[in-house]
Amino acid sequence: MVFDKVINTIPGVINTRLTVIYTFLNDINTYLHAFYRFMERINRIKEVLVIKGISQKELAEKLGKTQNTIASICNNKTQPHLKDLKKMAKILNVDIRELLVPTM
Repeated sequence: MVFDKVINTIPGVINTRLTVIYTFLNDINTYLHAFYRFMERINRIKEVLVIKGISQKELAEKLGKTQNTIASICNNKTQPHLKDLKKMAKILNVDIRELLVPTM
């Protein structure tokens, strides 16, 4: 009899555990989607170049990088190394924070 009671409660316990796991995985999925949306645009170098009237080619020459590298950075496909970000800020005569997207 005790064994029957234990057996009868197992499906409910498993269902409860699966619900908790499912909820947890949905939460992770939501956070990952938010993170990926944020990562789509982490710098605003392209915008600053337009504001300053400087072409990607000019910036590439001044940084000693290829135009493809700068295009990739401007399109947020890659991100610049911190030392390059500092050089860009100096070349563009802006605070380094102006080259980054605010997080809040």
